[in-house]
Amino acid sequence: MESFTFKSAIRGYHVYKDIWTPSVDDKLSVEREFKNQFDRFAVKIILDGETVGHLPREFSKIAWYFIARGGVITVAVKGPRRRSKLTVGGMEIPCLVTFACSRKSTINKLKELLSGKI
Repeated sequence: MESFTFKSAIRGYHVYKDIWTPSVDDKLSVEREFKNQFDRFAVKIILDGETVGHLPREFSKIAWYFIARGGVITVAVKGPRRRSKLTVGGMEIPCLVTFACSRKSTINKLKELLSGKI
């Protein structure tokens, strides 16, 4: 399995704070969210079957299609919650996002698509 990992953040924590208290090294799964009214390419972060946040919109479309083509994305919490640097942002959780799939060419294309977005 080929993989690519980078630093990012779990967005929308302020919406889900009553469901989940993040801890460093929590491991979370990722799924496409089909009926998100704010982002048609939303990618939700899941813990025990519950949505606890989303991948950043800056690369959610890339992640959406990566999952659709059989890729797997996981997230690991790497720090305490913080205020987003975005002017309209709420709370976010620092994390490492890992993209994994069986083909090196797919990972290389992913890196190319994500350059400048991460």
